[in-house]
Amino acid sequence: DGSDLRFTAVNGDPLAFAIEHWDANAGRAEIWVRLPALRASGAGQALLMHWGNPSATALRDDRFVFDTATGNVGVWHMADASPGKKSLQDATPNALPTLAKQLVPDGSDVAGIGVGQAFDGTGAYAYAQDTAGLIRNGPVMLSIWIAPGFDGTEPGPRALLAKWEENDSAGYILGFPGAGKGLRLTLGVKPAGGGANQVHRIEGIPAGSVTGAWHLASASFDGNEAVLYWDGTVLARETIGPAAVPATARDIVIGARGDADPNRAEVDFFLGRMDEARVGRMPRSASWIGLDYASQRPGSLFLDFRNIK
Repeated sequence: DGSDLRFTAVNGDPLAFAIEHWDANAGRAEIWVRLPALRASGAGQALLMHWGNPSATALRDDRFVFDTATGNVGVWHMADASPGKKSLQDATPNALPTLAKQLVPDGSDVAGIGVGQAFDGTGAYAYAQDTAGLIRNGPVMLSIWIAPGFDGTEPGPRALLAKWEENDSAGYILGFPGAGKGLRLTLGVKPAGGGANQVHRIEGIPAGSVTGAWHLASASFDGNEAVLYWDGTVLARETIGPAAVPATARDIVIGARGDADPNRAEVDFFLGRMDEARVGRMPRSASWIGLDYASQRPGSLFLDFRNIK
């Protein structure tokens, strides 16, 4: 069951890890390992995986891998909802209560990483209930793996990740606005010099068809520049600061956008499959996001496995 599994650096220092999925019958698993650093410019490095100690007990905890101290606010592997289970698990120490609505585990093939969720485009979504400890001003980092069931040319919008307060024009929406406009990051920010909130829309059209295949959509705002990424490369960027995304008590919605009208709680439903949704407060560099794509994409050759026993 993986209880004897351990990871270390080459010098023997232990590395935090978390098992997302373990299937002994199929002989496959998906495991997250936190490294202290990665060498740049293609320089290789190694980590060691150990097993076989019969007295070992389970040692796995996502909280040490996706720590809030490294900028994580919410991380959803999306492997835990089932027809009879109405929640998703946040892998960070925040443990945000996350309710799932009409989601179906994606069993059609290997998801972005491990198991994902299917969204029907009409009523399926999940939302993480905001807490007082998360209400803050500041930067934003968003990331999610998607396999869209549409090509982006249809008229209706499809939201991926959103925390949006319509009345105050505050928060963020990452998604597809429709009508062939590609991917868009909408930010409602408070200028550093004061005044009314400002809404900025940064968008770009990905090359080729977005339908079906798995893609990584990411966006960051560091207080000055907003950057939109597609499959690990910059799609669009714009300087809109100095400013901050204002505090808002709206929930974090995955696969839809929350509406200001309480009778229309969610709109702009996503159609397709999703995996590995992340919301953070520490913007990542272009190199980091490129590494996310290179190491996580299906069919990646980023890792080379060798038995050194």
